Amino acid sequence: MQHPGRRRHDDADVVAAVAKRDICRLFPDGLNHAWADLRPDSKRAGRTPPKGTDDVAFIVRLIEKYVADGTADPRRVYVTGISTAAP
Repeated sequence: MQHPGRRRHDDADVVAAVAKRDICRLFPDGLNHAWADLRPDSKRAGRTPPKGTDDVAFIVRLIEKYVADGTADPRRVYVTGISTAAP
């Protein structure tokens, strides 16, 4: 789950749902607490990621790490996030 603002992973419902299942959950955060989501800096309400940040590559490497060490099943990897209401 990507979370640009509100920390959904602290919600009791999320914690309870994960506890009942054999689930590995990750809550990465973008550099400077911002995702490199192709928005121009002028459209951001706050922080910006460092120039050259590649969050797609970051997420891919994160998944590869957990698949390689056996924590994640490559057939059952799901990525979700909160919309930033892209145009």
